[in-house]
Amino acid sequence: MTDDEFTQKLALLPEGLEEKNIKSWENVLRFYKMAASVPSNSWLTPMVDMIQTVIDSGQNKLFRAGLQLYTLIISAKDEHRLDVGDHHIRVDIHNNNSIEVWYGTNSYDSEELTFDCNKIIVELQPFLSKLWNETRGKKNA
Repeated sequence: MTDDEFTQKLALLPEGLEEKNIKSWENVLRFYKMAASVPSNSWLTPMVDMIQTVIDSGQNKLFRAGLQLYTLIISAKDEHRLDVGDHHIRVDIHNNNSIEVWYGTNSYDSEELTFDCNKIIVELQPFLSKLWNETRGKKNA
């Protein structure tokens, strides 16, 4: 995504949502860092790295992050809580070296991808773009 495309997307967000989105990512990062600091939970470290990569890319400004146990939920909602039929991304640690990502409206009707933790932004970006296009992009078309 170019800087111009990113700026255009930010301009489409309702007032105050960028700040709420940033805060939601800070909260999930804090949770995963704390959880991964427990020796028996070191398997969560790739999730910390992935979340930090999303934050560093600026994508955290466009999407809301939330948790369901140890699963990261990414949505384009204004507030927390998904409703039936809401498009979202679910991210889980598949094992210590890979991350599993689902995209769709529910786990039965979703696209799924498992990939190496080192390729997170390359592999996650198409899902983030699709989430935008099928939610905020449609609202503003």
